[in-house]
Amino acid sequence: MENKWRISNQVRLKNIILFIQLFACVCCAKKQQGTSNGSPEETIRTTTESLKADKKDYDSYLMRGVAYKELGKLKDALSDYNNAIKFASASDDEFARHSLVEAYNMRGSLYNRSGRKDEALLDYDKAIELNPKNDYAYYHRGIMRVEMGQSELGCADLKKASEILPVVDIYNDALEEYCK
Repeated sequence: MENKWRISNQVRLKNIILFIQLFACVCCAKKQQGTSNGSPEETIRTTTESLKADKKDYDSYLMRGVAYKELGKLKDALSDYNNAIKFASASDDEFARHSLVEAYNMRGSLYNRSGRKDEALLDYDKAIELNPKNDYAYYHRGIMRVEMGQSELGCADLKKASEILPVVDIYNDALEEYCK
């Protein structure tokens, strides 16, 4: 019965990406005209148009950063994540805090992918500070800590991610693999 509620690793990772893209689409849809075919190139085009109208649109920066990252344009993605953080931090919009957490998560992921582990850890720390129930940040920070030889701290993070969202296989699998 428990396996019925588990999510496979591949499905979970795809769902995280889709959630971020969907959230960003919904948030900036009010500013975009026309339809999007969902491709990274189309996302870049529509968010760039949106940013012409509002240069402080943190959700458009976040969404475009995800698209750039998908295309391997990491420098452009980093620039957009930095802008998303800058403008979401300065906003009193009710959705800004959520966007800010996602921007720190995405920038942390990008830093990690680029080998900038210390900066990634700082971003995951900030994302957790802003949202203590941020399973994504706990998981990724936990994996990084284990890989950096900080097994005790890493396992504590992995356990926390699993406690927040116990039905996610990737969290439980990581606990079994790294924290025996």
